[in-house]
Amino acid sequence: ELTAVARRDGIHVILLNELRITARFKLRIRGYVPYVLRNNNANGGVAALIREDVPHRRVELRDVRLQNAEAVAVQLEDGTTLVAFYNSPQKRLLQDELEAFFALGRKIVLAGDFNATHAMWGCNRNNANGNTLHRFINDNNVILHDPGEYTHFPHNGTSPNTLDLVVTSNVAEISRIKTRTLPSDHAALEFSVNGVEAPACRVRLPDYSRANWQSFRAILNEVPIVSDIPDIETLDTLVAAVGAAIRKAADKTIP
Repeated sequence: ELTAVARRDGIHVILLNELRITARFKLRIRGYVPYVLRNNNANGGVAALIREDVPHRRVELRDVRLQNAEAVAVQLEDGTTLVAFYNSPQKRLLQDELEAFFALGRKIVLAGDFNATHAMWGCNRNNANGNTLHRFINDNNVILHDPGEYTHFPHNGTSPNTLDLVVTSNVAEISRIKTRTLPSDHAALEFSVNGVEAPACRVRLPDYSRANWQSFRAILNEVPIVSDIPDIETLDTLVAAVGAAIRKAADKTIP
């Protein structure tokens, strides 16, 4: 099915993770150049497949010295480095490894299965990897992109989650990320990048662990309580006032 999708839609780059392939398996799609990293464990392995007419080069990761993550990287003609990324759920997501990927060049696209859950990208709980990724995004000039919906649907019936993400630095604006259902417990992410370099910016995510919740509550308590709501216009006004109070409280009390 992946072959059919690639040919039909003319996809330029395919980043794969958690391949679960043996050393004998040859990953081939006609018209694409494959770069594959196999892993000895049953669930690992990553790959990048680049359409033959797309100028590029492989980026060697010998100096990155990965301990937990698995990755394959290629660089396009415009200097954008694309990284197919996988971090096993049994291994900690390491901040120094994330930093190493974003030191590969100025324009980076890191995409794959982070096995990192956090409320900031729609997960039902935070895990250790999610907290690490949240801190990294908050402290660095990078942007996290998520599809706004779950990407992992476990076959064992446990709750779905958003594990597949894209993190970028200094790249062109990314289109809205869409999901595509494949015969897997993970959905595929689809996105495009235009040819205009994004301006450097610093994106900060709220750090709820350092919020002053007492002050937050005090600010919300300033909103008058209204029990008589005679019409829709009054309701809309009250909703707007509550929303403004929440934003004000967040700006003042959540770093």
